[in-house]
Amino acid sequence: MKDVLYMTNSINHKKVDNRVRLGIWFLFLEISMCVVNNHKALFIADYYVFIVLYIAAELFRRRFRLVVNKMFIPLFVMLTMSVLFINSIDRGTLLSYVIWIMFMIIGLNSKLNSREICLLKWAFIVGSAIMAYFVITQQHHFYYPGSYRFTIQMFNNMEIDPNYLSAFMYIGAVFALDFILNQKVKKYKIVFILLELIILFAIFMASSRAVFVALLIAVFGVVTNSKGKFRTPILILLIIVFIAILPNVLSEESIARFDFSSLRDESNAKRLSHWGAALLAFVKNPILGYGATHTMDILTRYAGHVSDAHNTLFTLLLHFGIVGFVPICLLFLKIIRNLRKQKQHEMLFYFFGYIFINLIIANHLGISFWIPLLLFYQMGLKKENIPNI
Repeated sequence: MKDVLYMTNSINHKKVDNRVRLGIWFLFLEISMCVVNNHKALFIADYYVFIVLYIAAELFRRRFRLVVNKMFIPLFVMLTMSVLFINSIDRGTLLSYVIWIMFMIIGLNSKLNSREICLLKWAFIVGSAIMAYFVITQQHHFYYPGSYRFTIQMFNNMEIDPNYLSAFMYIGAVFALDFILNQKVKKYKIVFILLELIILFAIFMASSRAVFVALLIAVFGVVTNSKGKFRTPILILLIIVFIAILPNVLSEESIARFDFSSLRDESNAKRLSHWGAALLAFVKNPILGYGATHTMDILTRYAGHVSDAHNTLFTLLLHFGIVGFVPICLLFLKIIRNLRKQKQHEMLFYFFGYIFINLIIANHLGISFWIPLLLFYQMGLKKENIPNI
């Protein structure tokens, strides 16, 4: 009788554990509807409602009790330094950081079940597919006709920067690939293959070389995985189909951006100069940083360089200093350790691709930076993240 009661309680516990919480549905909406974000870098400047609702729902569920974790350190540093630099802080940046850090504090104290992880993966795939649809149908040139870089023009005529657009779609692309390689139901594989091809095509239209390199890193992770020999033929088939279609629909100029010789253009030289200026400004106040001051203002005032840092790592160092950045860095290292420990070889390389992208762009307030960071962390806690759909 005791065994029966124990089994019944275990089954009931599993049923409760597999429910999707209200807060996760808010995150699903935040991600999947990101196409209505009116910020050129897809930051949460005016698109924070669902993130705030997620925070509120989780606080209400926990009866407004918070467990202290390492992310309180960046929050404390940010608020302290913003007071010290109150005459130069950007209030929008400060509010966005507070929202994102609260999001991480709550998210790191929660353990997502497999259905919730699956739903958030789906959200990125759906959001990326919607963005890809607009990229393909609008065929809107970034900045000027003839730039050979396509993007989305929002309802307020704001153009999304193709690099940030591609960074978001990269997350959707690797999660779609993950479903293709792990789902056993053939009809779902076909759906994911179609979505994958659409998203990849839009990424190539946006012509982001950083995302192209990140995709190569992800592909390398799949090819070098020893789990089953069927994965490599599937991947090779996808690549052959994609390469066969691409030259017939993209211009020679767009394709030329992915030639290795194009890496010697002036844009990369400028990026290196931006990084040098960021380092120069950082060493002048390395311990606690400059708070929520706009990055361009920091580089202009302390390095004499009128530009953004164009690097998420350097931007976080400028805003949080070493003290505030160390907990974030430790989180990255913990994700890598957990993914290796759980033997999630492919997911580890997807994460490496994500890191590479964020070393090329300043994505410090982006939806495609913080939410995937939490999602990779949660996936590192589980051996299996892909339940049957």
